[in-house]
Amino acid sequence: MSGSSAATVIIHIGRHKCASTSLQQEFFPQLTRRFYRGKEMLTNITHKGNLFPEGPPFDLGPDENNPIILSREGLSLGQVESKSRQLKDWFPNARIVCVVREQRDLLTTLYVWRYACDFMFKSLRRYLRSVVRSKYGPLLFNHLVLEQYESVFGKENILVIPYELLREDAEEFYRTIADFSGSAADYVIPTTRWHRTCKRRASLRAYTAYNIFVGIFFLLPTAVLLHELMPDRYRRWRWRACKKLHRFSRRRLGPAIERLFPNSETLAVTSADIAHLLPDIARSNDLLAKYCHYDLESFGYITTRDLRQHLENKAGNT
Repeated sequence: MSGSSAATVIIHIGRHKCASTSLQQEFFPQLTRRFYRGKEMLTNITHKGNLFPEGPPFDLGPDENNPIILSREGLSLGQVESKSRQLKDWFPNARIVCVVREQRDLLTTLYVWRYACDFMFKSLRRYLRSVVRSKYGPLLFNHLVLEQYESVFGKENILVIPYELLREDAEEFYRTIADFSGSAADYVIPTTRWHRTCKRRASLRAYTAYNIFVGIFFLLPTAVLLHELMPDRYRRWRWRACKKLHRFSRRRLGPAIERLFPNSETLAVTSADIAHLLPDIARSNDLLAKYCHYDLESFGYITTRDLRQHLENKAGNT
């Protein structure tokens, strides 16, 4: 390791399904006068905990005068307290970038993403009942991770930017992140929407058929056979095979089905679907507002004021 304390380090912590892949593959590498180390540099801390208390097991780069950028969305999910403190030990002067997303839209994307990637068969209703108890539940409450990073790095070193800004004004979205990272830099606005989420119900039906076919005729037979023949290599081989199947499902199958059935109904999680979560989500968004310089209500985020107006309108109609 060399110069981790002296270098200006920008750490992008996600969150999940908030343009992370676009930032990692097309935006960060194109920034001039920055040194992007990629997401794999932080794999150990996100997946295995604190393995390197003496410092990061890699050289940060040749030029300490230019900001260094690290990115891993797993830094904002699971054991956030230990991860943030380890990052503080490694990079005392680091600045944090966090992209957040409106919860109903996030849940819709998570549901379709898991359908395409994890061979899931749950109905939307069942998924919404269980999501809070799953590992993705904390994604609904952004203030929790921001409060933790604030306590470690300070509020002035945290940039929170809504994902919805990317849809409305991509240039401002990327410019804000570039400006936050330090000295002026040239950048290229990504044109590719990596891993485009296919939300039409026709795509979900295709994913269901595909998952059943792959599970019965490929995963189950190979699991039984390979587990007996190659127990040491079985897990690694299965992981690689599943990853290729996931990529085909997300990048080829879903988009092809959407082109075949362009008029199919689009899936969308509504407030009624998550009525039991709305009070907690609204309180979380109220707390989120103090970290974000944008008007979250204008982007559709639910707040306690929205809930009060909804209840008043409902009582008036009654």
